[in-house]
Amino acid sequence: MDESEPDNVKNFAKSMNLTFPVLVDDGNVSKMYNVNAIPTTFIIRKDGTIDTIVDGARAWDEQSYVSAFDKLIAEPYKKQ
Repeated sequence: MDESEPDNVKNFAKSMNLTFPVLVDDGNVSKMYNVNAIPTTFIIRKDGTIDTIVDGARAWDEQSYVSAFDKLIAEPYKKQ
């Protein structure tokens, strides 16, 4: 799949029951955010700021990641 097939990406996300937004990039966004790897994951805090950028695949269900996400989820929302 690539940016020339946004409907394929949309259908794939729907078939996987993804509950988060999926970006189909035409190349401009990856340049703006200096994305050099696929996948690149942006962990975003409740206030909309980027907490962490991770290049490459990860086993997000490992306990260290789950604990880190639980900690972020537990943080109170701080309006900017």
